Amino acid sequence: MGKSLIELHLQRGRLIERIAHQRATLARQAAPIKAACDTTDWALAMVRYSVRHASELVQRHPAATAGLAAALFALKPRRIMRWLSRTFFVWRSWRSLRQWLPRW
Repeated sequence: MGKSLIELHLQRGRLIERIAHQRATLARQAAPIKAACDTTDWALAMVRYSVRHASELVQRHPAATAGLAAALFALKPRRIMRWLSRTFFVWRSWRSLRQWLPRW
């Protein structure tokens, strides 16, 4: 009876070691998935933040929003895309310049 108890303890120890190895392997293999999920979570948080602040902006300035919508409707789609690309370029340039400028 004593010998079988020792064998059970040895088998238990081997199983615990095997489980630890499998957990480490799973964690290593799941690292890219975790990174993708983290990126997705960050992107969703940014979208939620942007939508929340855009809706607050629309509520605070309804006339300006209506004027902007009317101006976009009056312009042709090609012209809208040109202005959007220019705006994006200026915004991106400002963000990169802000890193080099001292804080005021």
